[in-house]
Amino acid sequence: MIVLDTNQLEHAAFPHGAVLGMLRKIAELQQQRLAIPEMVVVEHVAHYRHRVEQALTTARKALATLDKAFDQDLLSHVEALSAEVAAEKHQVALGKSFDILPTPSGAAEEALRREANRIAPAEQAWEVGNGKSMKARGARDVTIWLTLLECARSTDAPFRPPASRPSC
Repeated sequence: MIVLDTNQLEHAAFPHGAVLGMLRKIAELQQQRLAIPEMVVVEHVAHYRHRVEQALTTARKALATLDKAFDQDLLSHVEALSAEVAAEKHQVALGKSFDILPTPSGAAEEALRREANRIAPAEQAWEVGNGKSMKARGARDVTIWLTLLECARSTDAPFRPPASRPSC
């Protein structure tokens, strides 16, 4: 199984990036699944939604200026667009391209416990320096890690195309 985390998925430039195309081909040739944990979907879609919101804000400002400059209604076409709708479409596309590995029961609670107690793979540092406390972080990374551990325990590793759903 080839599993991408959030950073790898971003670098692979989903859905049409060259790196992702190469990974798809490698997975096909090696009869491996191409998968992402459910938490990666949550993080990636949140980042995507944010980028679309920023782009819409920029476009609306620019079109408002152009509306005035050309005395035409250019803005109404963009006003109807929604970052939430774009994010939902993006999430559906992820589900068509990858097996989504479900978050195991209790993983969120274990992730928060590890984060609060600074237990790996959560951030282990308590202080930034000069005696300043560091906020606990890393629960999402722990959730991804726990998802992969559970999947590794329960998978017999047969090839299943992206349209099918994993049992882990």
